[in-house]
Amino acid sequence: MIYRWFLLSLLLTTPVHALDEMALNLGEVESEGWKLKGVVLTVRDLSQDKPEINLKIQEAILTALKQPLKNLNLSCSRLEYQSDKISCAQGNLQTDNTLLEKSDSILIFNYDLKQKNMSVELKQFALAQGKIQAKIITTPAHWQADITTQKLVLDSLAKKIQHFTDKLPNFKPQGKLTLTSQISGNVGLEQIVIKGDIEKLGFESSTGMQAGQQLNLLFNTTLQPLKNTWKVNGSLEFKQGEMLLDPVYVTFAKPANAEFEFSWSPELLNISHLVYHHSDILNFEGYTELNLGKNFKVKELFVRFDKTALPSLYEMYLKNWLQNSYNLELVTSGALTAEFGWDGQNSMLSTQFDDVSLENLQQSLGWQGINGTIQWHNQDEDLLTELRWKGGYFGKVKLGQSAIKLDLSGETVKLLAPVEQPILDGVLRVEKFSLHHLGKAEMTWEISPSFRQISMESITAALDLPALKGKFVSHLPLFRYHDKQLHAEGKVSFQVFDGDIVLSDLKIANLFGKSPVLKANIDIQKLNLKTLTGITNFGEIQGQLSGKISQLQMNNWQPVSFDAQFATPKDNALPRKISQKAVNSLSNLGGGGVVNALSQGVLSFFEDFSYEKINWGCHLENKVCQLRHMEPATQGYYIVKGSGLPRIDVIGYNKEFSWDTLLNRLKTLAKTGKPVFK
Repeated sequence: MIYRWFLLSLLLTTPVHALDEMALNLGEVESEGWKLKGVVLTVRDLSQDKPEINLKIQEAILTALKQPLKNLNLSCSRLEYQSDKISCAQGNLQTDNTLLEKSDSILIFNYDLKQKNMSVELKQFALAQGKIQAKIITTPAHWQADITTQKLVLDSLAKKIQHFTDKLPNFKPQGKLTLTSQISGNVGLEQIVIKGDIEKLGFESSTGMQAGQQLNLLFNTTLQPLKNTWKVNGSLEFKQGEMLLDPVYVTFAKPANAEFEFSWSPELLNISHLVYHHSDILNFEGYTELNLGKNFKVKELFVRFDKTALPSLYEMYLKNWLQNSYNLELVTSGALTAEFGWDGQNSMLSTQFDDVSLENLQQSLGWQGINGTIQWHNQDEDLLTELRWKGGYFGKVKLGQSAIKLDLSGETVKLLAPVEQPILDGVLRVEKFSLHHLGKAEMTWEISPSFRQISMESITAALDLPALKGKFVSHLPLFRYHDKQLHAEGKVSFQVFDGDIVLSDLKIANLFGKSPVLKANIDIQKLNLKTLTGITNFGEIQGQLSGKISQLQMNNWQPVSFDAQFATPKDNALPRKISQKAVNSLSNLGGGGVVNALSQGVLSFFEDFSYEKINWGCHLENKVCQLRHMEPATQGYYIVKGSGLPRIDVIGYNKEFSWDTLLNRLKTLAKTGKPVFK
């Protein structure tokens, strides 16, 4: 438009050779998206062959900017015009606004009157501590703008742009930008090509969840407008530096590059081609189509990961996420291959494991030598998932070689064949397992496990307890999980310490929540006290013990209520002996318990004593244990009722005490003092 005003004034003034200067006040000029105020076109030295021309603009208002550009001055000190062309080799652009750092720049102008071709070149344009050069060429059929920037300082550029727009994200950018761009078209815009690099790029979001430091980037992008859509393709290379896109943190000690091709509109993003290559660490390709309107939707998605070494993948992409989100640090080995697909209705996932091993850093949990394939889809077709592993462990519990076959489809997981997992020196067998409504509030599952041929020697060794002989025998029913509650379909029984422990009416509500609630009744028959006390510091007691715990309730795995009673069974078939240390423990456990004996002097010669029976009962409620089912003594009640000579009785007097205090005393029995003998 400017060159048209110039030609208009030239036509008006050319015949008037007597005038030396002429000014044309255009006032306001506007069109869609912009408005110019205070526009004055001045021509001087009209009598000369090369007059001077000047265009002043008081304000240039652009709808995309919150502030106008002020006091723009375009001038040409030696305008050359001939019958076929107009040119200016000594033009100048001046401004006093905050966008530019240098008040003036060189402007070169050429216009061919016959061909109607025009070129405008801008040099020494100072911005953000760097330089910009631009050249615009137009013909009747085509136009093109070439723009080059050199080392624009990004934080300075951002601060200047913020004077004019609020749409720039606050990412505190650092670094220097160099690029060349070519913008071209016929009547309208046809294509934008941008190539360049950013040195030592740094950025940080207001939340700190996205950040980068010392990044060197190379980029090459082509953009083409197609009706209401932009078509974009190009590449991006990370040469060094580090970046956090929470929860993923990655360093680029080895270069990474991405190639992409997509189309974008306000309603739709279609990424038809995406390839990411990060040395031998992570390589994948894929495509996707997304609805971007009010109803965001993934219409299509596919990603394929090449075979990837797990140690480098973990260190570079997964470590920060697992450590910060789950406080989990791993030692890994092996390789993975995976792909995922979704077409709006159907989805699938396939992952191949190649000799994968996973261990936590503390080496308290590990799974070793995993091979096989996980396959999942959302249809009801059978698709085999099969995994094999060489072994594993949790704590000192060793797991042997085993395998599993599953059918994963939709929201269902089904065990296709029984699994036998070697554990310690025995076997855990899972006969049946199925799960429905995976990941939903109404999730249900059931499992039928059993243990076989596990020795007590291996269990006590794994738990760092004194060695016990015999076998750990259990009978487990079918367990069902429904409505956020796990319950046993029958009784859960264990043969341990030469006796039997049976759980009935077992239910666990909110199993995977913050505060699980367990309810059960427990029946205990003829535990061997010598075997039981032999693995503790309580002191040796010989004989048998039976009892029951009724209406047990545990919140978050801590007892809150029960009614318990333990006693020596009437048909006890074992010797009944109690050691001095056990007497001491029982006395201190009751908090001031008293031991009655015939003679303290005689007792000092004996290490253990005979007893008739042991008896103890407690009703727990509101953190208070009320003693019940106790046999009364002359004063107080019997905890241990002695037998024979020398006779020893352990007498209690308190009818109730704090449950927390009792637990603390159990933990500190080894530190308690000697009992009082009377």
